[in-house]
Amino acid sequence: GKGTLFGGLRTFNLQAPKRNQQLNNYLSLKLGKVFGLLAPHTEIVRLFLNGQDRGVYIFVEQPGETTLRNAQLMPGDMYRGEMVGKDQFSFLGKPKKLQLFDSPSYWDKVAINNHYDPESLAPLEKLLMLVEDRKSGKSNALLGEIMDMDAWGRFSAFETLASTRHTSNSHNWRLYYDPWRGKFYPFVWDPAGWMWGPSKHEGHIIAFNIVNSDLHELLFLNGDFLQARNAAFDEFFRSGKNVRFLETVSNAIQIMEAEVKTDSFLRPADDHKVINAMRVLEARINQVFRHTHQQWSADVTLRPRFRYHDSTLDLLVDRPQAVKVTRLMFDKDLATGIAANVKFETPAGMQVVDLSEAIEAGSNSITIHASLMPDIVIDYEAGRDQTAEKYNIDPGYYQIHFDGLDPNSTLTRLDVDFGQGWIPAEPVDSITPTTFSQLYAPVAVNTVPEPITWSGEVTLEGHQILDQPLIIEPGTTVNLTPGATLVLKHRLTAIGTHEAPIRFMPARDEQEPWGALVLSGRGADGSTLSHCEMAGGSGLKGDLFEYSAMLSIHDVKDVVISDCQFRDNHVVDDMVHTVYADIRFERVLFKNALSDALDLDISTASISDSRFENSGNDAVDLMTTQASITGSLFKNNGDKGISVGENSQLYAVNNTLQGNLIGVQSKDRSTAVLLNQTFTNNNTALHAYKKNWRYGEGGAIFLGKSTVSGGDISAMADKRSVIQIFDSYLETPAKGKRVDTISVEHHASHSALERDLLPNQSQLNARLADPLRDIPAELLQQVTTTQRGSQIDS
Repeated sequence: GKGTLFGGLRTFNLQAPKRNQQLNNYLSLKLGKVFGLLAPHTEIVRLFLNGQDRGVYIFVEQPGETTLRNAQLMPGDMYRGEMVGKDQFSFLGKPKKLQLFDSPSYWDKVAINNHYDPESLAPLEKLLMLVEDRKSGKSNALLGEIMDMDAWGRFSAFETLASTRHTSNSHNWRLYYDPWRGKFYPFVWDPAGWMWGPSKHEGHIIAFNIVNSDLHELLFLNGDFLQARNAAFDEFFRSGKNVRFLETVSNAIQIMEAEVKTDSFLRPADDHKVINAMRVLEARINQVFRHTHQQWSADVTLRPRFRYHDSTLDLLVDRPQAVKVTRLMFDKDLATGIAANVKFETPAGMQVVDLSEAIEAGSNSITIHASLMPDIVIDYEAGRDQTAEKYNIDPGYYQIHFDGLDPNSTLTRLDVDFGQGWIPAEPVDSITPTTFSQLYAPVAVNTVPEPITWSGEVTLEGHQILDQPLIIEPGTTVNLTPGATLVLKHRLTAIGTHEAPIRFMPARDEQEPWGALVLSGRGADGSTLSHCEMAGGSGLKGDLFEYSAMLSIHDVKDVVISDCQFRDNHVVDDMVHTVYADIRFERVLFKNALSDALDLDISTASISDSRFENSGNDAVDLMTTQASITGSLFKNNGDKGISVGENSQLYAVNNTLQGNLIGVQSKDRSTAVLLNQTFTNNNTALHAYKKNWRYGEGGAIFLGKSTVSGGDISAMADKRSVIQIFDSYLETPAKGKRVDTISVEHHASHSALERDLLPNQSQLNARLADPLRDIPAELLQQVTTTQRGSQIDS
């Protein structure tokens, strides 16, 4: 049943190895984890069924919503693409092979985003539209909007090192779409690594560039993807992960050598044959790693060629890696204020990229921090020959022009860095220009655009996306018309003053609600809101995104919100909502929220000296979040003052919870450590229970040095949950044996609790024996620093 989990999982596979090598899937799934990719949990297990030894199996998690939650990802759609066994139909009397990227109707879902219709396929439809249009060259300009290129670069590097071609146009795709980031992520499934190509002899072809589907073709013509792929190889080999994984391979085979000798169900039945095959597999993995490293490193004699003339550098790049940094050395000191741009030819015409912000000028040198790719060509006629390379390298030609250089200065040396140190480029008398025939975005410059500044009265309409940093000056009022939404991709600096606050308000009295202010993505890291007031907003939902709060913060770190007021939101559930965020609230008022005032999902948060009043539902709702809350007031909220759920950890000190339906609730493998709390007139002060079967346990609460007065119930714990109350004053009774009240003298007495333990209760006891165990050290440090000199007894 739902209440019974094995290792935190409800569904899993026990696979009897069918191949002589036994470990292809197990080891390649482990390699996927090494690359930080979404992949199922896997183990080598010995299976006993009804007391009978059934031999060695490979335990593999069945992917679904639990997989996403365990990976610290929001529940969302995971698409499955499988056409094996149903992949032909008759077309004009001839069999036609269907391909997954031809139609979304060939896919189904193994996990769903329940905020949308289960039949909705909008993200997949957009991706397939881009794949269909890949040969036009237009798709790549939009691809980065819906693909997390860092993850896809790591996936491609994984495919090469696992030597797998098992993800194809007809088979084996699992795609997770995260609507909070608006991106697709690959999921490693059934890779069956190191099965393609010969395994016994050196010198046979081992593909470095695996282009095995229409989606692969599209990705391999995208410069952002190729940059990410290069970075994945670089990190894998530089960090020594290759060496450590080969040790994992050796250890697994040693274990299996002992196990197969006593496995009466071994297939094939000859253990000597199996052991020899596993050793051949180990040699094959070493061979693939060695070959890939050689390909990645490339021959250092392949040096870029250059010609310098008239303050212009002609550069030809023809190694697989991108040139990451270029350094020019001159015979004399240079002037200041040098600017530059790079030009390259495409079928659409000449493209120009400004390099001025990527230049680092020395006394007699110029260093350019921009990645320059070779040209990439996909051979669409290579067909399905699994030893053929569909992906070819052609020289990439760039022309870099400098403004502000002394025309009499002479270039004495040009060095480039592919990520492995400086090497000299080769001067030549002439270079024949070439065209980037297929590759999109061969130049990558990591620069932040110039900020824009708002002041006075600003009016916003419609759904706007701002791809520049935004500075809002004190005293500014941002008037938002009905439905108006602003999505910020870069840092927001909105620092008002007590005398001149910054206000985000409806443009007119009695109008329909405006939409949302959104901080989106890591470009917005470091955003600050101070002395701001926000009211009258709601949210916005589209086919590919959802902003579920008046202020929505998605995948942004180091956010500080201080001395602000949020009030009177409409329509959607939350007033302020964060996902994948790192955020701090100081002296913030949340008032009259329609439902939840502050919803924190998969985030890290600190809340201090703040007030939460009259929320329609929860004041603070934590999901898979680590939070500290200090010196704050929770008053007259319609449900919980603080809801701690779905594997969250809360450390709270010196708070007052007054007139809430429930003061603090902990559920679903969450822990709340509460010290110096004042509970007054809450219907139930403390509640712990189990709600979501995916977490196996309920909640745990540790309350110390606190007072509970008024209301009906001081504490109540349901099944698989527990509450311990230490050195506190309770005016109203606690309910049930799962609530343990302990005096200082009897801190070790748990007899009443232990008599009624349920299967997972021992785990809860372990958490409560050391209640701070689940609280991250950084949160403890934050609270310790904040509360230095507080009431807490040492």
